[in-house]
Amino acid sequence: ALENPRCADQERPVETTEDELLVARGWRLYAGYQAGWGVKVISALSGYDGMCRPWGYQQFVFVDGVFAGTTSPELMNSREDGASSDISLFHNRLTGTFLRYTDKDPLCCPSATSFVEYSIVRLDEGPVLRPERVTTQPTTP
Repeated sequence: ALENPRCADQERPVETTEDELLVARGWRLYAGYQAGWGVKVISALSGYDGMCRPWGYQQFVFVDGVFAGTTSPELMNSREDGASSDISLFHNRLTGTFLRYTDKDPLCCPSATSFVEYSIVRLDEGPVLRPERVTTQPTTP
């Protein structure tokens, strides 16, 4: 990840308690968050590539103010395999869209897209974001 001062102006200011938790742990907020039904999905990054695209980023899910999980098992980088391109929240469900690149794909054009459906489970010991189903489709040329 690069430190690029010209990228900082696209960062989102802290607006929520959950934002404060992430920033206190060294994350930088970017993009708008999604909220509803007691759920917040917040995008945060650790740096940028040379074109100010998110690098080392993650989407954090909080339920009733408590951390429930992330949409990816590892940090993501723009224009690399597994990069998130969209996340949608509806009631106790999330749907994530992830770009799938092979070694032969140009950076502009991943050869497939994976769609992950998550459930949000409120357990006595705390909320959990649970991936339920993954489907992968080739992208259309």
